[in-house]
Amino acid sequence: MNRIAVCIWVLWSAVSAAAQGYQFQAISVPGSSSTNTAGMNNSGDVVGTYVPLGGQEGHGFLYSGGQYSDISYPGSNSTGPQGINNTGEIVGLYFVGGVVHGLVDIAGTYSTLDYPGAIDTELYAVNDFGQIVGSSSAAFLCSHGSFTTIAVPGGTGTTALAINNSEEIVGYYDDAHGHAHGFLYFNGAYTTIDFPVSSQDTVLTGINSQGAIFGFYTDPGFLNHAFVYQNGRFTRLALPNLRSAYYTGFNDLEQFVGYYLTPSQIGFLATPS
Repeated sequence: MNRIAVCIWVLWSAVSAAAQGYQFQAISVPGSSSTNTAGMNNSGDVVGTYVPLGGQEGHGFLYSGGQYSDISYPGSNSTGPQGINNTGEIVGLYFVGGVVHGLVDIAGTYSTLDYPGAIDTELYAVNDFGQIVGSSSAAFLCSHGSFTTIAVPGGTGTTALAINNSEEIVGYYDDAHGHAHGFLYFNGAYTTIDFPVSSQDTVLTGINSQGAIFGFYTDPGFLNHAFVYQNGRFTRLALPNLRSAYYTGFNDLEQFVGYYLTPSQIGFLATPS
């Protein structure tokens, strides 16, 4: 076996295909022209954004127990929930006068959380202890009012997308060539996690309480493929090849949410069968 073949075999030996199938449920807010699912918790509650028929501004939604409810920050032009924890706390963003603010929604009581001194703030995920990750001029962790910058060394930009109860944080960073690389941040250390085969870009969008990391990679044909990474091994999920599909949230039951373009956005919830 030549050296190139050995390298290819080593890469593929770290990748397996998911044996189980998935049942897909459409997440589409009634009366909407598009629905974007962004995050979920262990109860299967889903948050995201929808655009009403004939409308232009986005509204937030919570899907819980088979019912949809609206999430709209009072006086905002648009609201976009991004994450929900197991206590029901929701984080995201809202727009007022062209400025983006961080949104916190606890049992229908709204508040604003902005990075100090920043013009725009977006919140992406919250764990069960109320620790939040988001982005402004840089990615950050907000832990009980204290902000810590998240910046992968050598990257041109870092986005933190998910956090678990162990304070493990995942997301992606851009390199000088404009490619995205997945990362794990824990105890002050960064680890790059890129899907090893046929990958143009890797984005990590979820990490559960068992440390299983969820994300997607883009192949040379610009299709996005979902995977789970745990204990040094990548598992590709056997899913339909949906062009312009994005995989956005993940829980302890290994359910996940995402959306695809048709050209409007259609959300979905996938459950292992």
